Amino acid sequence: MGTRKPINKQLSLEETLDSYIFYLGEEAHIKVKKEEPLSLKVSIVALVNGGLAKQVELAKVFGIRRQTIWKYLKAYRKNGISGLADHRSGSHGIPSEIEKRVVELLLKATKRVEIPKIIATNIIPLENSDI
Repeated sequence: MGTRKPINKQLSLEETLDSYIFYLGEEAHIKVKKEEPLSLKVSIVALVNGGLAKQVELAKVFGIRRQTIWKYLKAYRKNGISGLADHRSGSHGIPSEIEKRVVELLLKATKRVEIPKIIATNIIPLENSDI
C-alpha cells in the first residue's frame, strides 16, 4: 500500500505500483490502473465536473500543469470520451461498450453524487478488488 496524499478536505489519493486509488473521506471509491492513461483522464474530468476537486488541486497532486487539465475538460466538452483518447498514429477508437460505461461514470459524477463504483476501461470496481 502507498501513502495517501490529500487533494482537498474531502478527497485523497493513494498511489500504488500499478494504480491510483481515490478516496472520499475514509472510503475508497475508484481504483485506476496506471497502464491506461484514458482512465486517469476520465477520472480527472469526472472529479472536476462533479465538483469534488479543482483543476489546480489535481494538477498539483499529479505533477501536471493546470492547463493540461483544462485541455482534458475542453476536449471532453467538445468530443465526449473520444476527445480524451490518444489520437496519435496507431491509436484506435474506444470500444462502444467501454465508452458507454465511462459516460455513465461522468454523468453520475457531474450530478454531484459519489464517484460510482463501476468498471470503465481499467477503472476497477472496488467491491471486487483487493486494495
